[in-house]
Amino acid sequence: MSRKWSSSASNSGSAPARGSGARRRARPSRLAVIATVLVLAVGAAALVIAQRMHASESVQVPDAAVAPIPDVLGEEVAWQQVIRYDDRDAITGVTAGAAGPIIVTTHGASGLDSATGEQTWSYTRPDSLVRIGNPCDSKTGLDGLPEPYDDASCYAVLTPDRSRLVLGYDADQGLLLVVLDTTTGEAVFEHTHTYGGGEGRNTGARKRSYVHVTDRVLMVGEKVLSLDDGSPLATVPTSALPDVGLTNDCPRDDVELCERLEGPSSGGHATLILGLACWRPDHDYDKNSTWCEVQIAPDDDPTAIQTVAGVVPAEYGGPEAIEGWIVRYADPDAAYAELSQSSREGTEPAEEAAGRGLPLEAVDLDSVSGSRPAETVPLDGLGGTVRSYRIRHPYRVLTAEGNPEETEQAAEAYIVPSADEAYTGEELAGQTSGAAYLETLNVHRSKDEGVSVVRPDGEVVLHLDDYPAATDWLPTSGSGYVLRAPGVVAVVDQHAAVEQATGDASYELIITALR
Repeated sequence: MSRKWSSSASNSGSAPARGSGARRRARPSRLAVIATVLVLAVGAAALVIAQRMHASESVQVPDAAVAPIPDVLGEEVAWQQVIRYDDRDAITGVTAGAAGPIIVTTHGASGLDSATGEQTWSYTRPDSLVRIGNPCDSKTGLDGLPEPYDDASCYAVLTPDRSRLVLGYDADQGLLLVVLDTTTGEAVFEHTHTYGGGEGRNTGARKRSYVHVTDRVLMVGEKVLSLDDGSPLATVPTSALPDVGLTNDCPRDDVELCERLEGPSSGGHATLILGLACWRPDHDYDKNSTWCEVQIAPDDDPTAIQTVAGVVPAEYGGPEAIEGWIVRYADPDAAYAELSQSSREGTEPAEEAAGRGLPLEAVDLDSVSGSRPAETVPLDGLGGTVRSYRIRHPYRVLTAEGNPEETEQAAEAYIVPSADEAYTGEELAGQTSGAAYLETLNVHRSKDEGVSVVRPDGEVVLHLDDYPAATDWLPTSGSGYVLRAPGVVAVVDQHAAVEQATGDASYELIITALR
């Protein structure tokens, strides 16, 4: 299954380990058990999240050399941060910038030193961030404000190369966007987007006010801006940006009803994903869509719009995309003809494709738009056809799942842009290093046993024993994941804690950097 891709989708200024993930290595001979002792101190050693911000603040650092992204999971604790907060000043998550980890909060973002965990740069404003990212696994209420452990990508959109972070704040009749340099924390530029008719984050008939980024441009509404300085580069025709929602204004004349969806905020490295249209070729509109078409454009010519047909909807909603990679039918014409026939009851789109024997493939939209050589990865190494696929947030991995024909056990394939490879679960089981190994690890949490890092096959590769969580923490709340950033690999855990005497909830973010 492992296939070498012809070009690299670099995550940062450092080059990913090419091919290292494809080599089979011996499994670890022992379980790495780490006992950690945490000394909490009030002062400079802790990262303080202010209860209320009264003025805009920005702390910047000089541009400096960036450490390479590690390829191995350390077995010792290099540093640990425990940050406690409440729902007034929520932390939405930790992501990886061009120079190290970035914490996204209610009011802005802060960079961390990969070697020490200390805060380097920060940017905050009095107002709270608003949702600008799409798609978004958010628990956001009607006010659009962050919850205690939302997905950071809902409020802070990172470019595929991690060099820029876009934050969104409410403005008079519009949206204030602030673009940060993720290495220095500098506010590169600000841009105010004015809402048009029916547009705005609190309206039911919302038009397009999410942001869309590549490595080089920012798109909001019809405007395309340079990420270098905010200067206008182009205007996308309004005809290419129809209102989202159910409509009879569909790409094909024989389709009576389709759903228009806004494209994901993070497109390819050089390709904008402008929008999606999904429907059922068999005209059974009471069921989930089985066919989508995607409009894309190269970011150096956003008016050169192309349509990619035969894109497969994921388990829920429209298609998933990761760094410009999507899943589509390997033979779109044959697939459309087959999908036009009557369907089976109660099946997901990709599972229905599997039942019809329709092979799927992963496609790099940068190659479709002409920004790089053509790249496709057939998803035929599962012993059968793919029945579902999904992106594992906040990881940068697209997982395709299938049922081998001669066994009831599901098989998985992992498409990892940062590793330039596609892997089966069996191939990953033989690895102990590399981008694919690290970015497909899971974090399991137990109140009695602490936190474990496990491979996709369930084998524990690391255990944090003396875990510094609050006494009344809830392991089933929040999220846990492995963060791979320049200079550090860290276990990130966000969860709730409930005071038994009062029933009041508070929250913790624990970052454990390994070496």
